[in-house]
Amino acid sequence: MVPGKRSNATTNNYITVNGQFRYRDAEKTHQLKPVRHFTLVIDESNDKTGLENYKNGGPPPSVLLTSAYPITINNNNGTFSQSIYTSKAWMMVTFDIERIENSHVIYKTFRYIDKNNYEDVSGAFNVSTTNYSTINPIVDLEESSDPILETIRREASIADRIDHALTTDIGNGVDLGSLQTVYIVTASSGINNQSFANVNTDPSLQTNNIQIGSDLTVDLSDAVIWHEYGHTLQFALNGFKKPPEAGGAHFLDNLVHPDVAYTEGWADFWACVVAGNANLYSEAPYNANLNLGSTHYTDFIYKFPLSNGNYSLTGNYLMYQIGDTHTPYYGVENEAMVASAFWSIKSLSGLSSVWDGMKQFYYGTTHYAYNFMEYLADNPSLSSVLSSYTYQLVGMAPDLLL
Repeated sequence: MVPGKRSNATTNNYITVNGQFRYRDAEKTHQLKPVRHFTLVIDESNDKTGLENYKNGGPPPSVLLTSAYPITINNNNGTFSQSIYTSKAWMMVTFDIERIENSHVIYKTFRYIDKNNYEDVSGAFNVSTTNYSTINPIVDLEESSDPILETIRREASIADRIDHALTTDIGNGVDLGSLQTVYIVTASSGINNQSFANVNTDPSLQTNNIQIGSDLTVDLSDAVIWHEYGHTLQFALNGFKKPPEAGGAHFLDNLVHPDVAYTEGWADFWACVVAGNANLYSEAPYNANLNLGSTHYTDFIYKFPLSNGNYSLTGNYLMYQIGDTHTPYYGVENEAMVASAFWSIKSLSGLSSVWDGMKQFYYGTTHYAYNFMEYLADNPSLSSVLSSYTYQLVGMAPDLLL
């Protein structure tokens, strides 16, 4: 990974970068897929030794010029072409997995070190400059035992799933990418971190954080990534705040605090919307026998074990036993039933109705629902939709469905 020598001269020059950037989709298809969005970063200096030290984590050379070119790949083979401007004798090419459109950062990726420490890692790759007018960096991110390279590969996999989620058509001209900036944090295998989403402590920054755990089978699955991204959308819609009681452990068949059931139910629903599959959580790695199109009965709660004992939803994993609930209504305290209610509204009134109902305006003030009871109270027309549904959600208060 030595910086490529353009020439001995320091005169201005244009170089065409004809490259290819792909990653191995070890989580699903096992095929090489294009990294569709990244930034091509060019670091230039006349100090070769200084530039090499900088590449290896040292301080930058005394004179360093940096230029960045957002790249979008629209083909399936990962090839791209970009003209770059150079003015120094030595340069280093870096691929930074992030998505920038119209100067807005939609997402940026980071490597997890520990719960208080993340780092921005990018792929600085060897570039041949034997042809002074064209360079051809070809990079395939394969599964690797190297923690940096494997993290970058996983960043590419997660970003690909987020890109797919961003294609979801909400309707009414909603541009999902413009709502927020998402910081995506992940790690290579061997680090026991978990998957969750959180809000930046400063709402004015309009950023949310996703951490994706290191379990290749579970954490890197479509459902987990889209679920966590769904949380960030709800936070963005709610003024970059989350319900006070939201967070912590939860399971599909538990009764939990209504704030938890609401946020997790929304995220479950969102993952199914992106997948176009109400049955997403019935598939591996969940095998939860959950179909949002037909789960309308309280007997779903505490009734099914998963086939994988490590992810059983019964026994010691129960958070609240029936009788220790927070409201008289089981339905609003179970995330699967909340997700099913959202799916019912979508089926009957469209996704835009569910989306628009996430916040409502009263007397010039925006009111953000913190649980599904408040959501229905804020949206009486959607309550009417549910009350007329043939499979009325048993366990949700009848007066909430009027």
